[in-house]
Amino acid sequence: MRCLQCNAEMTLIGAVPADATLPGFEHHTFSCSACNEIERRLLFTGTKSLPSSSTWVRAVEKLVSKQKALKEEQALAKKSSHQASAVEKPLSSGRTANPRPDAPADKPLEPPPT
Repeated sequence: MRCLQCNAEMTLIGAVPADATLPGFEHHTFSCSACNEIERRLLFTGTKSLPSSSTWVRAVEKLVSKQKALKEEQALAKKSSHQASAVEKPLSSGRTANPRPDAPADKPLEPPPT
Protein backbone atom coordinates (compact mmCIF):
# COMPACT_ATOMS: atom_id res chain seq x y z
CA MET A 1 0.00 0.00 0.00
CA ARG A 2 1.22 3.52 -0.78
CA CYS A 3 1.00 6.61 1.42
CA LEU A 4 -1.56 9.13 0.17
CA GLN A 5 0.63 12.12 1.20
CA CYS A 6 4.12 11.20 -0.03
CA ASN A 7 3.49 8.08 -2.17
CA ALA A 8 6.07 6.05 -0.17
CA GLU A 9 5.53 2.41 0.74
CA MET A 10 3.49 1.83 3.90
CA THR A 11 4.07 -1.09 6.25
CA LEU A 12 1.45 -3.03 8.13
CA ILE A 13 1.85 -2.47 11.86
CA GLY A 14 -1.36 -4.02 13.16
CA ALA A 15 -4.40 -6.07 12.22
CA VAL A 16 -7.45 -6.67 14.42
CA PRO A 17 -10.73 -8.37 13.55
CA ALA A 18 -13.71 -6.11 12.97
CA ASP A 19 -16.66 -6.39 15.33
CA ALA A 20 -18.94 -9.44 15.29
CA THR A 21 -21.38 -7.81 12.86
CA LEU A 22 -18.71 -7.83 10.12
CA PRO A 23 -17.42 -11.41 9.79
CA GLY A 24 -14.52 -11.71 7.36
CA PHE A 25 -13.30 -8.11 7.81
CA GLU A 26 -10.25 -6.76 9.66
CA HIS A 27 -9.01 -3.31 10.63
CA HIS A 28 -5.45 -2.92 9.30
CA THR A 29 -3.17 -0.15 10.54
CA PHE A 30 -0.41 1.03 8.19
CA SER A 31 2.56 3.33 8.88
CA CYS A 32 4.42 5.31 6.22
CA SER A 33 8.17 4.67 6.24
CA ALA A 34 8.94 8.21 4.94
CA CYS A 35 6.55 10.65 6.65
CA ASN A 36 5.31 8.46 9.57
CA GLU A 37 1.68 8.99 8.54
CA ILE A 38 -0.65 6.37 10.03
CA GLU A 39 -3.74 5.11 8.19
CA ARG A 40 -6.34 2.61 9.24
CA ARG A 41 -8.29 0.63 6.64
CA LEU A 42 -11.12 -1.85 6.81
CA LEU A 43 -10.18 -4.84 4.64
CA PHE A 44 -12.04 -7.95 3.60
CA THR A 45 -9.93 -10.99 4.46
CA GLY A 46 -12.30 -13.55 3.02
CA THR A 47 -12.51 -15.72 6.11
CA LYS A 48 -15.83 -15.92 7.83
CA SER A 49 -15.72 -16.42 11.56
CA LEU A 50 -17.73 -19.31 12.92
CA PRO A 51 -19.81 -18.96 16.06
CA SER A 52 -17.97 -19.99 19.19
CA SER A 53 -18.46 -23.46 20.57
CA SER A 54 -20.37 -22.07 23.54
CA THR A 55 -22.94 -20.65 21.11
CA TRP A 56 -23.46 -24.11 19.65
CA VAL A 57 -23.69 -25.66 23.10
CA ARG A 58 -26.39 -23.18 24.14
CA ALA A 59 -28.32 -23.76 20.91
CA VAL A 60 -28.25 -27.54 21.36
CA GLU A 61 -29.26 -27.27 25.03
CA LYS A 62 -32.18 -25.03 24.08
CA LEU A 63 -33.29 -27.48 21.39
CA VAL A 64 -33.07 -30.45 23.76
CA SER A 65 -35.06 -28.65 26.47
CA LYS A 66 -37.78 -27.66 23.98
CA GLN A 67 -38.02 -31.24 22.70
CA LYS A 68 -38.27 -32.55 26.29
CA ALA A 69 -41.03 -30.04 27.11
CA LEU A 70 -42.92 -31.00 23.96
CA LYS A 71 -42.72 -34.72 24.80
CA GLU A 72 -43.96 -34.05 28.33
CA GLU A 73 -46.84 -31.96 26.96
CA GLN A 74 -47.79 -34.72 24.53
CA ALA A 75 -47.66 -37.33 27.31
CA LEU A 76 -49.93 -35.21 29.52
CA ALA A 77 -52.38 -34.66 26.66
CA LYS A 78 -52.44 -38.39 25.92
CA LYS A 79 -52.91 -39.21 29.60
CA SER A 80 -55.73 -36.69 30.04
CA SER A 81 -57.53 -37.88 26.89
CA HIS A 82 -57.19 -41.47 28.12
CA GLN A 83 -58.64 -40.51 31.51
CA ALA A 84 -61.47 -38.58 29.85
CA SER A 85 -62.46 -41.62 27.80
CA ALA A 86 -62.31 -43.79 30.94
CA VAL A 87 -64.69 -41.41 32.74
CA GLU A 88 -67.31 -41.72 30.00
CA LYS A 89 -67.37 -45.54 30.12
CA PRO A 90 -70.37 -47.03 31.92
CA LEU A 91 -69.84 -48.50 35.34
CA SER A 92 -70.74 -52.08 36.21
CA SER A 93 -73.95 -50.83 37.88
CA GLY A 94 -75.22 -49.56 34.52
CA ARG A 95 -74.73 -45.88 35.37
CA THR A 96 -72.10 -43.66 33.86
CA ALA A 97 -69.35 -42.14 35.96
CA ASN A 98 -69.87 -38.59 37.15
CA PRO A 99 -67.15 -36.42 35.53
CA ARG A 100 -67.89 -33.51 37.91
CA PRO A 101 -67.79 -34.35 41.60
CA ASP A 102 -69.79 -31.23 42.52
CA ALA A 103 -72.70 -32.17 40.21
CA PRO A 104 -75.48 -34.48 41.48
CA ALA A 105 -74.95 -38.14 40.72
CA ASP A 106 -76.99 -39.80 37.99
CA LYS A 107 -79.99 -41.63 39.36
CA PRO A 108 -81.33 -44.73 37.69
CA LEU A 109 -84.49 -44.12 35.75
CA GLU A 110 -87.70 -45.25 37.40
CA PRO A 111 -90.45 -46.78 35.31
CA PRO A 112 -93.37 -44.44 34.63
CA PRO A 113 -96.39 -44.84 36.93
CA THR A 114 -99.18 -47.00 35.52
